[in-house]
Amino acid sequence: MVILAVSLFVIVDQIDRLISAFIPPPDAIKEMMKPLQIDTMLQWTLVFIGSVFIAAVAEESLFRGFLQVTLESKGDPTRAVILTSVCWAIVHLNPYWAIPIFVLGVFIGYVAWKTKSIWPAITIHATYNFLSLLITNK
Repeated sequence: MVILAVSLFVIVDQIDRLISAFIPPPDAIKEMMKPLQIDTMLQWTLVFIGSVFIAAVAEESLFRGFLQVTLESKGDPTRAVILTSVCWAIVHLNPYWAIPIFVLGVFIGYVAWKTKSIWPAITIHATYNFLSLLITNK
């Protein structure tokens, strides 16, 4: 799953770069990223626990474990994955990243659906968030 997560990170990062080439990110996006700029080991620990573990477990439990499974039981799995991914993108409250988050959500949703488990989704999400932290703090 980690290899899949790294591959997804590259794909989604390229989508983000392509969008940025045509629509430069607003200054508000840069301001929003400032809390993720890490200076101390305590900050690393807190941001790592919050964004890598807690966010991945909480979001995947809610979106893939509850919403997607509920929608799958009501009908088409494809519709469930797409609707869950749209909701996930909206909840991130960042229209600038909506497309990359949606694409990532579709892949994660597909994996959760095929494996019938949220654990691979949590692994992918946590790995993605960890790689994002590394890139943000390079």
